[in-house]
Amino acid sequence: MESHVLWVPWAGAEAGWEHLHLREHDEGAVADGVVLNSASTAPFRLWYQVQTDRAWRVNDCRLQLIGDIPRILSLRTDGAGHWTDDAGVPYPALDGCIDVDVSQSPFTNTLPIRRLALRPGQSADVLVAYVSVPGLSVRPARQRYTCLEQTADGGLYRYENLESGFTADLRVDAQGLVLEYPGYWKRVQNSSSFLPQTPDPLDGALFAQGPAPELADHLQLFGQFVGAWDCQWTGYPSAGPIQTGSGEILFAWVLEGRAVQDLWIFPSRDERRRAGLPADEYGTTVRFYDDTIDAWRSVWTGPVGRNAQVMIARAAGEEIVVEGTNRHGHPLRWIFSAITDQSFHWRNLVSEDGGQSWRMQEELDARRVTPALALEQVAGRWARHG
Repeated sequence: MESHVLWVPWAGAEAGWEHLHLREHDEGAVADGVVLNSASTAPFRLWYQVQTDRAWRVNDCRLQLIGDIPRILSLRTDGAGHWTDDAGVPYPALDGCIDVDVSQSPFTNTLPIRRLALRPGQSADVLVAYVSVPGLSVRPARQRYTCLEQTADGGLYRYENLESGFTADLRVDAQGLVLEYPGYWKRVQNSSSFLPQTPDPLDGALFAQGPAPELADHLQLFGQFVGAWDCQWTGYPSAGPIQTGSGEILFAWVLEGRAVQDLWIFPSRDERRRAGLPADEYGTTVRFYDDTIDAWRSVWTGPVGRNAQVMIARAAGEEIVVEGTNRHGHPLRWIFSAITDQSFHWRNLVSEDGGQSWRMQEELDARRVTPALALEQVAGRWARHG
């Protein structure tokens, strides 16, 4: 299950804007968030990623303050109150902390709300690893959550900071994500009302916030790539020297979430602007799942290379194999492999002897762009408690 959430500051608040991409799966959840704060005293841009197990116990927390001199904080925990940094050095001051609380994010309230699963009238005291932003210092903090109300659509929880005495009643949805944090944040139900309005007729018609619910289970084969990727490319021409270069790949949900569209851009737009280079490739694929063949139909359009391909994609073990023919009628295979949340390998193979042997034409290694930067690239337009 995937969710995209946008929070904006409460009227008059100095809290920041936040975009959250939350992915829930059988083994747990991964939350990627971007916080933008333009407060005159300490403006900042923050990216964070929090990973949990299926019981919503934190496993890993990474934060990066984006700026001229980036600052990074990485924390790991066993879910039983023992914490280390990325190198395995213990954080004894955090012993006993189960949750993490990022000071400028309403998302981290969801962690104890989901983990505790309180019923109306129940309350629980928690010890959290409290991260101050923008300083990225971390310390233990005592807090209390009380379930005041619960419905099929969400609930109302009282948050108390037991050290400062701060209290807030948080309205949440069925996923435990904050709808209203009085005095600080409110959730934008339709993010297009927050984004600058443009006359683009495709805005709101082509792009989608996530997969169509009735197809969500099938669409993750390519839905897992949604976001921005940097890549290093190598080409193997049939004659001549090996070629190398860099580029970018952007994936997005489109057509009311029924399909995934991607852009393959070489060199990257930034590199072309800096060096005044022409486009070697600037093409797009639209991919959709066809239940009649239990596979994806994939249509590539590459105007720079004057090329179009209609192909079929299927999972093959840990890989994704996209098959078709090139303009000469030779069999093609485009293979995604070594796939993780943060990286993948892709290669382009051709057979010129009817499938008896295969020659590598090109390959690339892609790495997911830090979400704070991806937000700027993909959208192009696109605080505090206690």
